[in-house]
Amino acid sequence: SLPYYLTSKVESIIVVLPLYKGVKRNYFDKMKYEGEVKFAMSWRNQTAKIYSLTHNKVDYYFVENDQYFDLENGEIYQGYDQIERFAFFNIASLELLKLIKYQPNVIHANDWQTSMTLALYKEIYKNKKGYKNIKTLLTIHNPAFQGMCDKEALGDLFNLPDSLYDQGIAKFKGRVSTLKTGIMYADFINTVSPNNAREILEGFYSYDLEQVLKYRKDDFFGVLNGIDYNVYSPEEDELIYERFNFETIEKKKENKKAIQEMFNIEVNPNKILCGVVSRLTYQKGIVLILESIPWMVANNFQLIVLGGGEKGLEEGLQYYRDYYPDSIGIYTGYDDDLAHRVYSSLDLYLMPSLYEPCGLSQMVAQRYGSVPIVRLVGGLKDSVNPYNEYTKVGTGFGFNNFSSKELRDTLYYARDIYLNKKEDFKNIIRQCMEQNNSWSKSANEYKELYERLLKEK
Repeated sequence: SLPYYLTSKVESIIVVLPLYKGVKRNYFDKMKYEGEVKFAMSWRNQTAKIYSLTHNKVDYYFVENDQYFDLENGEIYQGYDQIERFAFFNIASLELLKLIKYQPNVIHANDWQTSMTLALYKEIYKNKKGYKNIKTLLTIHNPAFQGMCDKEALGDLFNLPDSLYDQGIAKFKGRVSTLKTGIMYADFINTVSPNNAREILEGFYSYDLEQVLKYRKDDFFGVLNGIDYNVYSPEEDELIYERFNFETIEKKKENKKAIQEMFNIEVNPNKILCGVVSRLTYQKGIVLILESIPWMVANNFQLIVLGGGEKGLEEGLQYYRDYYPDSIGIYTGYDDDLAHRVYSSLDLYLMPSLYEPCGLSQMVAQRYGSVPIVRLVGGLKDSVNPYNEYTKVGTGFGFNNFSSKELRDTLYYARDIYLNKKEDFKNIIRQCMEQNNSWSKSANEYKELYERLLKEK
C-alpha cells in the first residue's frame, strides 16, 4: 500500500517485482510487454522479459524468468536457489531502468532479497549514463532474515569482487550476508518502527547486527508502518456482517454474535470475546496464550484463533478447543474474508509477541474498535498507548515481560474495566478508532526521509 499513498506525494514512482505465478494468473492479460534485458551473472548469460501494469495509480514493472519465478505464493521464500533467484532479480531491476529510460532520485530496497541492489549500484552502475546521482534507502522489516551465503556467491552470482568479503563489508559470521552488505552500502537505512530501531541498536532482537547498525547509527531511522484505510474500514467493509462506526458501535454486537455462531462457541453477549489473527509461532507469543487458556475460560473469556504455523501450537490450541468447546474456536489456516469478520467482532485482540518489528494486526484491531492487549515491544509500543485509568488516555493495554502471568494480569485489568467501568472502556474504543494508523501518515514520513536523503552530499 505504501507506493499508492506515495503517488500523491512524489513526482513519480515505479515498483519492480518478480512475475510470480499468482500475479501472472490474475493480471498477465492486462500487462504491456516492454522488452527484454540481457546480462551476465558470472558465466551465465541471462535474459529477463519486462512487463508493465498501472494499478491503483502505481506503475509496476515485472521481471519474468520462469526458471526463477515460476512459483506459487507458498514457494516464494523457499528453495535452495533463493540467493541466485534474487541475485538475478537485483541485476534485472537495475538493467530495466535503462530499458524503460527511467532514472530515479532514490532506489528504495527492502530486506535481504533486494539489499544487494544497493551494492551493485555503488560498485557497478553509479557512473554509467542514466544512473548517476541516485540515493539509496534500505528498509529492514525483520533482521532475523539475513540472506546468508558463501563467499563465492559474490563473484558467481552478483558479479562483485571477493574483496568485499576480505575487507569485511559483506562478511558476517564467516559467510556473506546480503542484508549486512546492503546496510553497509545504503545511504540511509530504516526499520519499521522507531522503538524497533532503538531496540536493535541496544542489541535486542538485532540478531547480531547491532554493531553494524551502530556503525551506521547516524543514517538509521525508524518509520512506523501503517494499514490501508481503504481496505480496513468498519463503515464500508462489505466483508463484515454489520458495518459501523463509533457513533453506531452498538451494531458491533451483531458481529460478535455472528462470529460466535460461526466458530460454534457459546452465543453470549456477556462473554468477553478475545481473538488472534496470526501466524502460530513462538515469536507471536502464542505459547503465553496457551498457558492462559484455562484461566481465561474460568474468568468469563472466550477465544477465537485464525491462523496456522508450528505444529505443536496448532495441536495445543486444538486440544483446548476439544476441552472447552463453548469457549474456544479455531480456524487453522488463513482466510482474508474471515479475518475481517474476526477483527470486527472482538472485545479484545491479543498480541503478546516476543518481538515485533512493527506489527499490523494491532492497528487493524484498533480500526475496528477491538481493543488490543500487547507486549510492549517494537512497533507494538509505538502503536498501542497503554490505558491510564487516571488520565483516561489509552489505545489498548500493555505489559512488559514475556510472561503468561503478566498477560493474565493484564487480561484481568482489562476485564475489570470492561465489566465495571463501561464508559471508560467505551472511551478506549473511541481512542482506538480515532487513532491514525493509515499508510497516508507513514507515506508522509517516508517522503520526509527521501527529501532528507536527497539533501545529503
